[in-house]
Amino acid sequence: MLKKLKTQFKNIDNQEEVLEYAEKHLGTLQDLVKNQDNMRWNLRFSKEGGPNKGDIFHADGQLKTAKKNFGASAHAETMYGAIDELRAEMQKKITHHKDKRITKFKKGAAMAKKLLRMQ
Repeated sequence: MLKKLKTQFKNIDNQEEVLEYAEKHLGTLQDLVKNQDNMRWNLRFSKEGGPNKGDIFHADGQLKTAKKNFGASAHAETMYGAIDELRAEMQKKITHHKDKRITKFKKGAAMAKKLLRMQ
């Protein structure tokens, strides 16, 4: 279950089903975040299109933590496809930030080790 969830729907009929699916698929992303105390989710789902264009579903998500905010947007022909794309994009951003943080730590440790060897 997503912590501190705020949702917004526009032109969506089956809101409960969409919300359940989103909580199930996006809930696994919480494990990737280090500090989960002040985590907040903002999700926005919408459907656009007309009789001649077909339906296009949009899913926007924002994960706010104490130190970093992650946001992503996705669109697809089905709402579930848009949620899956949103999850993939959010996971990509979170893991990129995590890898970047680890790399910075390793570079700093190597620099400190180099400075200690000089003395």
